[in-house]
Amino acid sequence: MATDNLTEGHPWGSDSISSSMKIVSLAEMVEDTQPDKTLRPTAEVDRWKQWTSVLLLVSPFLYAGVSQFQGQDASWDLQNYHFFDSYWLLVNHMRDVTPAQLQTYLSPILDIPFYLAAGHLPPRVTGYLLAVIQGLSFPLLYFISRHFTSRRSIALVLAGLGMFTAGALSELGTIIGDTLIAPLFFGAILIGLHSLDASRSHGRKGIVPAGLILSSSALAGVAAGLKLAELPIALGITAAFPLVSGTFSQRVRKGLLAGSGLVLGVLLSYGWWGYTLATRYGNPILPYMNQIFHSAYAPLAPNTDMRWNTHGILDIVLYPLIWTVHPTRVGELAFLEASVPILELLLFALIVTSIIRAVAQHRRLAVFDNDKQRFVIAVVVISYLVWVLQFAYYRYFIPMEMLSFTAIFVCLQALSTQIEWKPIVRSGLVAVALICFVSESPANWGRSAWSSSYFSASIPRPLTKQPAAFLMLGWSPDSYVVTFFPQRDYFARIGGNLPPTPYLRRIVVKQIASYQHIYIIWEDPIQPLTVAAFVGSAQASTAQLGLQVDWSGCIHFPATVGAITEQFHVCRTREPSRPG
Repeated sequence: MATDNLTEGHPWGSDSISSSMKIVSLAEMVEDTQPDKTLRPTAEVDRWKQWTSVLLLVSPFLYAGVSQFQGQDASWDLQNYHFFDSYWLLVNHMRDVTPAQLQTYLSPILDIPFYLAAGHLPPRVTGYLLAVIQGLSFPLLYFISRHFTSRRSIALVLAGLGMFTAGALSELGTIIGDTLIAPLFFGAILIGLHSLDASRSHGRKGIVPAGLILSSSALAGVAAGLKLAELPIALGITAAFPLVSGTFSQRVRKGLLAGSGLVLGVLLSYGWWGYTLATRYGNPILPYMNQIFHSAYAPLAPNTDMRWNTHGILDIVLYPLIWTVHPTRVGELAFLEASVPILELLLFALIVTSIIRAVAQHRRLAVFDNDKQRFVIAVVVISYLVWVLQFAYYRYFIPMEMLSFTAIFVCLQALSTQIEWKPIVRSGLVAVALICFVSESPANWGRSAWSSSYFSASIPRPLTKQPAAFLMLGWSPDSYVVTFFPQRDYFARIGGNLPPTPYLRRIVVKQIASYQHIYIIWEDPIQPLTVAAFVGSAQASTAQLGLQVDWSGCIHFPATVGAITEQFHVCRTREPSRPG
C-alpha cells in the first residue's frame, strides 16, 4: 500500500520502529511527524513489516484463545433458536410448529455450521473456532486504519482497541452472530476505501471504482442477509458512497451501483430462505411486516418489543450518552463501553469547531480533510441513524462499536486540522484509550463453565415408548430439548412470544388428532408469571385446542445447558369430560 495517498490531508508520517505495543507507549507511537517521502525502506523497517504480517496472520488464533477464559455459551438465543433452527430445517423438515417462538422463522444459514460442529466437537473447540472467525476482524480493522495512518503501530493499536470493546468481548466464542458477521462489514468498508483510491487513478474510465463499489455493497448485503437485524449497517455502507463526493450525476451513479450491490448481496445470502418462507408460509420475512404480507401463520401486527424505542429528536441525538447512564434503554443487561459516546462528543466538537472557523474565516464549511474520512464517518453516522430508528437494540450495533476507535482517530485528525494543534491527536487518543480501558464492563449474555456438550437431557422412558404430541408452554428458551426426543414425536408451541393464530391452531388440532398421547411441556422458571397465572394460562391455551390438563401424575426430568441444570415438567392432557 503506497503511503503517498495514505498521508494525504493529515499529519502522519512514514513508518516508524517501535519495540513495544503496550498502551503505556501509545503517546510515543502517535508522535506527530511530517511524512518524509524521500525515505527508503531499511532492513529494520522490513523486519517490522514482516513481524506485522506475522501478527496479522496469527491474530485470529491468539484472539480466539481469550474465549477459553470466557466460559461456554449458554445464552438465551442459543437455548431458544441458534441450535434448534438448524435441527428444525435439516432433521425435522419444518414439521413442528414454532418451538423456538417467533425466532423459529429466522434464517438458519449462519447457524448450520455451528449446529454441525456442536454435534461432533467439544464446546471448547467449537467456541474456539467461532472466536477465530470473530478474530478475522482484527486484520481488517488494521487495514482500514492504515488508510488513515502510515504508521503500523498506530493501526495495530486501533485494531486492538476495537477487538476488545465491551460488545466484542461479550460475544466472544458465542454463536450470537453480531461479531461473526462483523468481518464481512469491515471487508466491505475496506473495499469502499480502496474504491476512493481507484477513483483518483487515471485511465480507468470508472470501471475499477464501479466494480469496487458494487463489490463493497454486495458484501455488506451478504452480511445483512445472514442476520437481517444488521441491515442498518449494510445500509450505512451503501448510502455512504453517493454522499462522499462527486457531481450530481456521479452521486446518482454511485447510489445505483451501491443499491444494486446491496440487493444482490441480500439475495445471495437470504434469497433462498426468503423464498422458502414466502412459498411455504406466505411471508418472506415471517413474522415481521405481516400487515403487508397477510400470512395466516402470524398475526397481522405481531407484538413488537417497545422497550428499546427512542422518543423524539433529543433522544435520537443523545442516545449514546443516555445509554451510557441507563444501559437497559438499549438491552436487557447492564454494560459500559465509552467509545461510542466519546465518538459522538468528538463529532459534536468537530462540527461546532468547523462552523466557527468557516464563519470566522468567511470560507466554505469543510469538516473533514479528505473523502476517506468522510466515507468512514458517513458509514458510522448513517448506520446509527437507521439503527436507532429501526431497532435501538445495542447488540445489533456492535460492529460499529468495534470500528469506533478508528472513527475516533479520524475525528481527532480532522479536529487537529481545524484548530491547527496536532498534539491533540496524541493526547486525545491516549485519553480515550485509558478511559475506555478503565471503564469497560461487558454484558453477560449467559455463560457456564465448560462442559462436555452444549446440551443434554434425560428424557424419562414413559415419554419415549410411544409416539406423542407435546404442546409447549411459556416464554422460556427451551426448544433445544426437542432435539432429544424421538423424531416421530410432534411439538407445537401454544404460548410464548408468537401465540398461534386461529389458522395455526386448526393445523395443530389436525396434527395432534393422530396421537394417542398428548402432553403439555414447560421449563422452569415460569417467570414472569406466578404459578396460579401459569396454570390458568395453560388451561386456557389447551382449552382452545379442545383439551384439558390432567395435573395429577406429572413427570419431571432434568436437562443441562453447559454446566447449568434446568428442570422440565410434562403433564398429560385429555378431552374434557362430558356431562352425563
